[in-house]
Amino acid sequence: MSLALLHFQPLELYPPVMNCIRDLENEKVTELKIFTTHSKNNWFSSSYPIYRLGNYITSRWSRYWTYLYFNFACFFFLCYYRPKKVLYYETNSAWPIYWYKKLFSNVLIFIHFHEFVSEKEKKESSAYYKYLLKKETALLKKAIWISHTNEDRMRLFQQDYPFVSKDQCHILPNYPPVDWAIRAQQIRVNRKVSGVKQMVYVGALGIDTTYIQEIAAWIIEQKGAYTLDIYSGNIDKAVLDFLHNLKSSYILIHKEIPYYELPEQLANYEIGLVLYKGHIPNYVYN
Repeated sequence: MSLALLHFQPLELYPPVMNCIRDLENEKVTELKIFTTHSKNNWFSSSYPIYRLGNYITSRWSRYWTYLYFNFACFFFLCYYRPKKVLYYETNSAWPIYWYKKLFSNVLIFIHFHEFVSEKEKKESSAYYKYLLKKETALLKKAIWISHTNEDRMRLFQQDYPFVSKDQCHILPNYPPVDWAIRAQQIRVNRKVSGVKQMVYVGALGIDTTYIQEIAAWIIEQKGAYTLDIYSGNIDKAVLDFLHNLKSSYILIHKEIPYYELPEQLANYEIGLVLYKGHIPNYVYN
């Protein structure tokens, strides 16, 4: 099987695509080419070749250049390697596939969406993103596989694209690797039980999009009965200033944990938090 996988955003920011690549390795897919962009340190590696085409995250100008470089380089790579199946993630990866499908109509298209983008967000998006949406609409009509992470997001997606058939649509949850439960259990068996309830949050933090202020106030009111550890590589300055001004020993900020080290770290806590306020439908149905 010859397969190409396109993921415009850096792989390291999206665990599900890394898990997918690991699964393909375990299934011993014989011919796979991976196309993405550079991350801060490109720590994810694979037995398959990974082509990092551009640097999306350093500046606005590098982002504009990466749009051009990624799209055209991917298109020419696809024409050169001629994969029979193409899996792409999210709308930002759609342009090379659109033109590749134009040239080679027998190519099988698979599409996965990490997140749901509402019609309101589409109308407020950039002209470039709106252009990609138009190209993607043509691909949606021809794809043999379209997946979302849960039933709610898929239902909303089908409302926005009523021409998509049920046979095309699949639910593909963002589950972590199956061995995580085993690894975590090994830690918890030997863990010392404390009278303090230790809470943990992993992920990005915004002052307006999460309940960080509310949970921080509640923890302080508990006077040491609960603590909160935050692991993040993406925290708004407003959140940092807020937590710094609190000067609470019950709330600590740590650098982000490498994804594949999460099970052992999280097993040390009693309670994991999800702090999203649900400011857009994507987070309401997270």
